[in-house]
Amino acid sequence: MSLSRISVIAMNVFREVVRDRILYLIGFYALALTTAIRILPEFSAVT
Repeated sequence: MSLSRISVIAMNVFREVVRDRILYLIGFYALALTTAIRILPEFSAVT
């Protein structure tokens, strides 16, 4: 294998790792937002 092929494979692997991390971050944010929407009304001031 030539060095250019190895660098292309390495760049694709790097991009996939970044995409996976972003996907996990979006999932964590959605979970935190859903939890906050369910919990915060109980702490709000009732008039």
